[in-house]
Amino acid sequence: MANIRNQCTWVHLNEPDKATGKCKDLVNMAVAKARLLQPLDYITVGVNRRALVIGGGVAGMTSALALADQGYVVDLVERKDRLGQCPQAAHYLAGRTVKPRLDALIRKVTGSDRITIHYNARVEEVSGVVGNFTTTLSTGAAIDHGWWSLPSGRTAAARRHVPVQQNPNVLLSLDLDQEIMEKSERLKTAQAAAFILCVGSRTRSGPTATRSAAPLVENAIKLKTINPEMDVYILYRDMRTYGERKRSTSGPGNWG
Repeated sequence: MANIRNQCTWVHLNEPDKATGKCKDLVNMAVAKARLLQPLDYITVGVNRRALVIGGGVAGMTSALALADQGYVVDLVERKDRLGQCPQAAHYLAGRTVKPRLDALIRKVTGSDRITIHYNARVEEVSGVVGNFTTTLSTGAAIDHGWWSLPSGRTAAARRHVPVQQNPNVLLSLDLDQEIMEKSERLKTAQAAAFILCVGSRTRSGPTATRSAAPLVENAIKLKTINPEMDVYILYRDMRTYGERKRSTSGPGNWG
């Protein structure tokens, strides 16, 4: 590149004739250099079109199906004896019952001829290079693959910050979800309930936000339905109630 603007025209505003001569010299030098340049060598690596997905939850199953739909052969590794572990504890999400949707997802995965499921399996060893890996599982299976997907689940950060096990009245959100579905007796008679959002987040050690506000607000409404006399408090730093949108019938492009 011959930079005749910044390095010539702008710095020689009061000497237009000399600036023009310098511009010609810069262009001539750039052309002379370009004539001697050699193209870079392109390095290509063959990629194994087999994918390995670690974790058989909703994220893992969705990832496996997306890869299978693109033509990949997929090995799905699940450490337990069935798929969809985390949502099994949740009964509803975004106002809908979880189980029918989860069951439909599991049927798609188990019915795909491109997906092989490895139950009761863990990753023991990985070798190889980018695009060509070999992963050995605890079951003894050795899988050659070129792609990874690692949606390997989650744990409740709140266990490190609140006395979940020391006090039976302190519940994680999924535990409360279970009691709401059962309409337990203590929810019918409780005088007050407090929801603590962002436990362990929005701090120096965990600066990111959580996505727990929406289901907890939903649960707060359900508690008032079960026991209208209950006082419900929500302690939060940020309130983000995400959910599914439905297309409005008022016209194209409008969302309600």
